[in-house]
Amino acid sequence: MDKRRLYEILTRAMVDANFCDALFWGDSQVVEEWMLTGEERAYFNRLPYEAFEKLVGSIISHWLIPMPVNKRYTIFPESAVEVPSN
Repeated sequence: MDKRRLYEILTRAMVDANFCDALFWGDSQVVEEWMLTGEERAYFNRLPYEAFEKLVGSIISHWLIPMPVNKRYTIFPESAVEVPSN
């Protein structure tokens, strides 16, 4: 399964409650609109909603909060880093 596509689907589900419900209930309109493959449908059918919420929390925290990698390195979200303009 393409990770970028999975990320797109998950982020849509994070911000659109109707899409999220349809995705987890196997709504045929979502399957058709997003042209979900059998593998993708199986992934969301197997994914418990609680695991989805935990995954969403991880994604959101990565967007907003610096994540320590070890004692010397921390990964900062793009929103926290000013990119110098030329």
